Amino acid sequence: MSPLRDSTLTTWDLFKEEIQLASSHVRADALASEKMVVPSHFRRGLYLVPLRIGGSLDRISSREYNTGILALGTSSLSFLAQVRVDKFPYCVPAPARRYDDDQALSYLRFGSQARISGKRIPFWNDKYYVHLKRVTYQHGNRSSQQQPVPIYPGDGGPEGSTFEMLVDSGTLGIWLPESIFYPLQKKIDTDISLIRVHFDVNPNNGCCYIGTMEDVEEVSVTLGFVGGAEMELFGDSLFFEYNDSEWICLGLTPSNTTVLGIYAQRNTNMGFDSSI
Repeated sequence: MSPLRDSTLTTWDLFKEEIQLASSHVRADALASEKMVVPSHFRRGLYLVPLRIGGSLDRISSREYNTGILALGTSSLSFLAQVRVDKFPYCVPAPARRYDDDQALSYLRFGSQARISGKRIPFWNDKYYVHLKRVTYQHGNRSSQQQPVPIYPGDGGPEGSTFEMLVDSGTLGIWLPESIFYPLQKKIDTDISLIRVHFDVNPNNGCCYIGTMEDVEEVSVTLGFVGGAEMELFGDSLFFEYNDSEWICLGLTPSNTTVLGIYAQRNTNMGFDSSI
């Protein structure tokens, strides 16, 4: 599966080989110990990978060319079920800038190649749900760092309440309840002081600004989960460039469903163990 084995193979050739092997009588551990490397490419003003792992939760905004053919879900039709593995990690890098020489690579490893370490938190309801219990906002650099501002629960808010958050590799942004999204958006608007513009693909949910990533490098949001794990979001895990890099857009969306999309997972080694 690794392009390092044969440089003449395209990514699509490798994925066709994947499907063939997954439906054959090849030993599962022989396939599951392979490594897949997916290079990124530039399309319509955004850096994308030619395959999206998993299916988008919001099928309305999906197109045929990027709905993906692999699935990391729990159904019998998923890629994981076909190769019979329950451990896998992946790491999705931030997009390469136009002035960067290095090409960003995404990594996905299965079986014996899956090295899982760090803080472990449980999934709930036999699916990829974790419990979000805290959202904290902070702005500033090392010399002018603000005190963390609690967004959820807010000052005087009830302790102990949580939101079920789906960890989804097929959804781009972070979906948050309105009670979290709008107070957080207001704090960010106030601190970065950039001109707001409408995101033409979805003007109701878009939250974009005229500026560059350097204008928001002091913004950070920390998600706290039941089980003790915390995830700090900043830079490319919180914003993305759009419109030929003349705009930056907040990778957050108000929603009735709470989802940790792939933007938030960039530059973080995400490890999964469905056997426990």
